[in-house]
Amino acid sequence: MRGREPPGVVIPVVHATDTTETTNKAYAAFGQVTYHVTSQFGLIGGLRYTSQKLTDFDSPSTTGETSQSNISGKLGLQYKFSPDLNTYATYTRGYKGPQIIPAAQGTPATKINAEIPNAYELGLKGVAASGRLNYDISAFYTTVHDYQGQRCSINPVGVLICQGESIPSVTTRGLELELFGKPVHGLWVNAGFIYDEATFPGNWTGYDPNNLNGGTTSLGGLQLVGVPKEKFTLSGEYSHGLGGIEGFFGADAVYKSEMRMGYSGDSRFVYPSHWTLGARLGIRGASNRWSAELYGRNLTNEHEPVTLFGGPSFVPPGAIPAPGLSNGFVNGVSGWITQSGLRQVGLSVEARW
Repeated sequence: MRGREPPGVVIPVVHATDTTETTNKAYAAFGQVTYHVTSQFGLIGGLRYTSQKLTDFDSPSTTGETSQSNISGKLGLQYKFSPDLNTYATYTRGYKGPQIIPAAQGTPATKINAEIPNAYELGLKGVAASGRLNYDISAFYTTVHDYQGQRCSINPVGVLICQGESIPSVTTRGLELELFGKPVHGLWVNAGFIYDEATFPGNWTGYDPNNLNGGTTSLGGLQLVGVPKEKFTLSGEYSHGLGGIEGFFGADAVYKSEMRMGYSGDSRFVYPSHWTLGARLGIRGASNRWSAELYGRNLTNEHEPVTLFGGPSFVPPGAIPAPGLSNGFVNGVSGWITQSGLRQVGLSVEARW
């Protein structure tokens, strides 16, 4: 994807290296218990204590340190209507420790607050098809205080910065379905669907690739970065005995609705909905001590990035003293792609002793 081109000025991204030393010491104690009031009705309770200390040293002179302790826990009820149907309702107060983000060229070190989610869940678990299939249905609502996010962008000196940040309040709500088991002899299946409405707070802003001089775009009410609103997964494997060995064929499919992959309200930072498919064919020993398979991963060759950011080149503020261009801007939108974003076809052999 490409944005507007500057009139004769293209300045490449600056590359730089820094030395950083970070320590993270954490201690935790936790436990959970279910007390059965009757054979059908139970009470769920759990506690976790966490203590954490973080230190950071960035050569030559920047240091940071933070320490924090927390008590989190879980409360819930469960009721078993029958041996094949169990319902539950839970409240969970979670905890994710603070972080110190190292300094980078043009960007100072920052502290990221601890993340505190409060999660409510109502669901049921059951067995169908004479025990051959299991299902799990749940509805959830979660509010997160100081959600730990991350944004990648090009700063005014041309350095690509991926910087952590605390978002004061994030809310997620939705529905999750799962079905798994062996419907027929030799066939194993696992299917899942999640609808997750996870949005930024109303006043939250993001990076403006057309204004590097402190410009922002609105993210209020938009879906969180990296979180598709709908996701469907399906995987399965069929196996059949062949004398002293077993042959098998497996396949998997993943669908994701469109995802915002960069902290910007600009529509170019949204990756479109897509399918990812995989398959494998192989043989293995009856005791699973060895196996050999041909596999294909990401057969659709879907180049889903880890993140999207501005670039590959940029014009810094002040380089072009023309109306609409003086604040600087990036040219196009770039992204990072890992190995999972490429088609892979190969042979795998495994042995155990």
